[in-house]
Amino acid sequence: MDAPSYVFRDVDHCEMCLAPLDQSRILGLRLNQSQGLRPRNKSGVAVTVHRCNVCDFVYASPEPQPAHLNQHYDIPFDEYFNENQLAFSIDFISRPYPKTKELMNFQDGMKALDVGTGIGKGFIALERAGFDTWGVEPSPSFRSKALELTGASEERIALSSIEEAKFPEKFFDLVTFGAVFEHLYGPATALERSMRLLRPGGIWYAEVPSANWLTGRMINAYFRMIGTSFVSNLSPMHSPFHIHEFTLKTFEKYAERTGLFEICHYWYEVCPIRNAPRILHPFMHKLMEQTNTGLQLHVWLRRI
Repeated sequence: MDAPSYVFRDVDHCEMCLAPLDQSRILGLRLNQSQGLRPRNKSGVAVTVHRCNVCDFVYASPEPQPAHLNQHYDIPFDEYFNENQLAFSIDFISRPYPKTKELMNFQDGMKALDVGTGIGKGFIALERAGFDTWGVEPSPSFRSKALELTGASEERIALSSIEEAKFPEKFFDLVTFGAVFEHLYGPATALERSMRLLRPGGIWYAEVPSANWLTGRMINAYFRMIGTSFVSNLSPMHSPFHIHEFTLKTFEKYAERTGLFEICHYWYEVCPIRNAPRILHPFMHKLMEQTNTGLQLHVWLRRI
């Protein structure tokens, strides 16, 4: 497949809290490729990365959007997912569900929606956890593999985005985004739409990249030390196509603005440590645990 071509949309405000662009600070530049540790030796197209001063939402302005979304995702699944991602076990993906079931007073057969079903591992994990499960997946190739792996009917995994999905309001007890929410060009719209699919008291769960990740901040400090203006935040024009980063404050401010939900639980996951000497890993792991500066934010929201 040819390399994606992009249109660049000027973003004049934070989508999550609506604060104008002048209430953000510039973090630096992000190239349209992996930057490595010597970005000054690379050439390409770069966008400016901003961090909202009100809610800590991280976004690019101008925002690069592929001329057609299928340039990112309508590719063979084994070309998009690396070997480690494909090897993730169902048990690994199921880690959030004990806490999820506790928060929602779970009963067998509760209805769950897996947003961004991908190749179907999250769907299978929800089924094994006792949920009556539906999914939405906008990539035809990913959805085809998910139907094969899950054995689900075509009606159960819609070829659709969450914004265009045809479900009744207040239909689900649980909506999950897994590692999906950071890929969406309109996360606030997707959050509002998915919240309205939940019954009152239903649970919304997502795993998203944290804007406060310690290793990322160390890499950014290194980039500044060597005299460049590049940052490690986001990857809007290359895999894994992360468009945004979040903190708990992002969801808190969105809740204040809309009144749709309350935050009922969260967890910052450290994840494997890269780009640092191994001798520092134990210290960095402990520090990230104690300061909520791990790579991933897991957040559970309850529909009001």
